Amino acid sequence: MPNRTDYKIILLGQEARDKIKNGMSQVANLVRCTLGGISRSVMFEYKGRTQVANDGMRIAQEVVLKDEVENLGAQAIIEVAIRQNEMAGDGTTTAMILTEAIIDEAMKKIGGVPDFMMTGGVNVLEIRRQIQKSCKNIIEKLKQSANPIATKEELEKVAAVSLDDEELGKIVAGMVWEVGKDGCVTVEEGFHPQTEYEVIKGMKFPGTYISDFLITNAQRKEAVWENTSIIVTNATIESFNDLKAIYWAVQEKMKKDKVAVIAWKFDKAMIPPIIMGNLKTPFKLLAIKASEAHLEDVAAYTGAVFLDTRIISPDKSVFENFTPDMVGRAEKVIASKDDIYIMGGGAKREDIKKITDNLKVQLLMEKTEMFRKKLEKRIASLSSGIGLIQVGAMTEQEREYLRLKIDDAVCASKVALEEGVVKGGGLALKEIAEKLPDDDILKEPIMAPWRQIQKNAGGTLEISENIIDPLKVVRLALENACSEAGIFITTDGVIVWQRPDIENTLKKALGIKND
Repeated sequence: MPNRTDYKIILLGQEARDKIKNGMSQVANLVRCTLGGISRSVMFEYKGRTQVANDGMRIAQEVVLKDEVENLGAQAIIEVAIRQNEMAGDGTTTAMILTEAIIDEAMKKIGGVPDFMMTGGVNVLEIRRQIQKSCKNIIEKLKQSANPIATKEELEKVAAVSLDDEELGKIVAGMVWEVGKDGCVTVEEGFHPQTEYEVIKGMKFPGTYISDFLITNAQRKEAVWENTSIIVTNATIESFNDLKAIYWAVQEKMKKDKVAVIAWKFDKAMIPPIIMGNLKTPFKLLAIKASEAHLEDVAAYTGAVFLDTRIISPDKSVFENFTPDMVGRAEKVIASKDDIYIMGGGAKREDIKKITDNLKVQLLMEKTEMFRKKLEKRIASLSSGIGLIQVGAMTEQEREYLRLKIDDAVCASKVALEEGVVKGGGLALKEIAEKLPDDDILKEPIMAPWRQIQKNAGGTLEISENIIDPLKVVRLALENACSEAGIFITTDGVIVWQRPDIENTLKKALGIKND
C-alpha cells in the first residue's frame, strides 16, 4: 500500500484539552510582556525581514506551532484577539490573558478524565453557566463605575495611556475629538522622520483631474476651485451634446461660471475642448474621473442628483433630460493626481443621515476588516470628516511599531467616546474582584491583567487616577474571554489534519540520512 499523509489526528478527553490549552498558553505567554505602559516588544521575521511589535494581536498572528493539536489551541486564542480587534480595536492582549486565566480557573474545578458532560463528578455545563452569570454581573458593575468623556483633556488621557506618550496622545485625541465617534482617523506609514497629521473637513476619495492643464496650484500640482457647482455621473463623457447640456444648465439657467463634473470616465476626444473652453471663455469646467464606488456618496454630500446609467435606456444619454435642479454645490474642490477633496457640500442634513444610517447597518453586518475600514471612511466622509496621521520614524521597524501603537490609540479614543471610561491599568477589574464572594469563578481570573501589568513594571507600579481605559475595551475583552473559555471547557475531543513531515520527505528525496 502507498504511504498516505492525508489523515487526521483524533484526541479525546483530558489529553485533548491539555494539548489545546498548551497551545493557548504559548500564545498568551508570548504577548503578555506587551501589556501596560511599562511593557516590552517582540521581534519576529515577516516576509524575510525583521519586524518589532508591541501589539498583542499583530504578534499572535505570526504564531504557527509544530504540534497540530497545540496549533489548534493557539489559533483559537488568536481568534479571541481578532474578534476583540474587530469589535473594539484595542485590548487584544488583555482578552488573551483573561481567556487563559479563566480557563485555568475552570480546569481547577474540572480535574480528572472527562465523560461526555460530566468531568470528575463536575457538570461542565454548570461551570459554563457560572462563568456566564459572573460575566454579566461584572459587566454591570463596570458600567456602574464608568464615566462619560466630557472634555478633550479626558480623551487625551485615554490616548496617552494607549501610546505611553503624552505628546502623541494629544495629537490622536485632538483628531478623534474633532471628527467625532463616527469620524475616521486613518493611520498610514509616512515618508519623513517626523509624524505628520491633518484633519480634512469634508469628503476625500480616490480620483484625479483629466489633464495637467487644469492645475491651478503648480507647486502642489492641484486644481483648487471654490464655490463650485457639482455634477456627478457614472457615465462616460463622450459627446459634445453632454458638454452643451452642462453649459446650458449651469451657465444659462443658474448664472454660474464654475462647475466640477465628476464622472467615471472622459473620452479622450473631450479633453481638448474642455481645456480650450477653460482658456478662452469665462465658463470653467473641472473634469474629474473617479471610481464608481464613491460617486453616489459624492452626490449625496454635494446635493447633486446622481446621474446613473443603470436606470436609463442603453441608447439614451444621462444628460438628455438634464435640468439645473440636478446640480449640487461645494464650497471648495481640490483635485490632485491621486485624491479628490470636497468641502462644504450643499446637501440637506436629513438626506446625508439616511445614507449614513444605511452604511452603519452595513458596517454592523460586515465581518471583513478591509471592507469595514472602507465603510467607516465613507461614513466619516459624509458626516464628520477624516483625520490623517502619517507616521514618521528613522527606521522601518520603528515606523511599523509606532503605526500599530497609534492605530490602537485611535480605536481606544473612539470607543471611549461611545461608552465612557473606567479606571485603567487593570484596576477596574481588580476592584470588582475584591468585592466578589470567594466562590465566584471569575474572582481570581479577572485579577490577571492587573497582576501582569504589575509584573511588567517590576511589581511596584503605582497606578494614578489619570490612567483610564475605555469601558468598551474592558467589557468586550471579558465577554470574548468568557465566550472562548465556555467553548473550551465543553470540548471533549479534537480532530485535526496530520501535517506531512516535509523535512524528512525532502531529506529522503535528496538522499540525506537522518543523524
